[in-house]
Amino acid sequence: MNQSRNPQRTVLIASFCLGIALGIFRLIVDLAYLEPEVELYRRGSVPPVILKVLLCVCVVLALLTVFVVRKKDQGLTLNNSGTVLSFLALLLALLILAYVVVLFVTQLKSGFSTIRPLFGQSDGSSSTAPADSLSVLLLFVVSFPVAAYYLVCFFGKKKNELRAGLSVFPILFYILIVIHSYFDSSAALNSDPKVMLLLSLIGCLLFSVEEARAVIEIPRKRTLLAFSCLFMICAIPQGVSSLVLNLSGTLSSECGLILPCIMIVYPLYAFFSLIRPAPKAEAASAESQKPASNP
Repeated sequence: MNQSRNPQRTVLIASFCLGIALGIFRLIVDLAYLEPEVELYRRGSVPPVILKVLLCVCVVLALLTVFVVRKKDQGLTLNNSGTVLSFLALLLALLILAYVVVLFVTQLKSGFSTIRPLFGQSDGSSSTAPADSLSVLLLFVVSFPVAAYYLVCFFGKKKNELRAGLSVFPILFYILIVIHSYFDSSAALNSDPKVMLLLSLIGCLLFSVEEARAVIEIPRKRTLLAFSCLFMICAIPQGVSSLVLNLSGTLSSECGLILPCIMIVYPLYAFFSLIRPAPKAEAASAESQKPASNP
């Protein structure tokens, strides 16, 4: 199949551009209508409602892209080579390590308030849930094989077996971030930024599952496209808005700019790993387009 006419590639590019557009719109809405003290949109405001409706519609459309892929189609292929992709993989590995180290050090400086409940040493002053305490510790442990997974992509395409063995760790990593963000007591559960953060993290998780399946060579071509589109539509707006709000001082988070940067770099990594066919798929496509030789 000619990649320039591949409808799946077109849908992927459209989802990436839509994610950027939603990110700009959400940033405008957040700057104008978000009340930082309670992390809720101003009551009675119309633009926040429009934002939420647009986000819901885009999520549904992203899931409907499963119908773009026909059974006879080759589907998107995961590429792990290229200068841009290697740079993004290295940057992602460094950001993940920085995020977990800052998170862990922040918890240590708080007087072990998230770690003491695990050992029954809570003094009653901490409202941290045990699940959050455990997630912080496990995030620290899991982050190193996760970083190794992306570093394998950085160092070259000849280490697929090692990458396949490490592919489960990004899934665990994003499961733990979802747990930590959900039980984080610094923001109310109904906080608008928190709800959108959780949605974007679930998008990260779904893409990491499909990426792992592609790495171990049992891809699901329909859900790979659908979850990739969903991921970009949810994560890019979260990254863009959170980054600017943290830079402007409107909002603050325990890890500062690191998680917003991950929310920007990870969709870029996903986009460049899928937009260009893998070498094997490219060769197979070229071979299928050769005219049959006469005997």
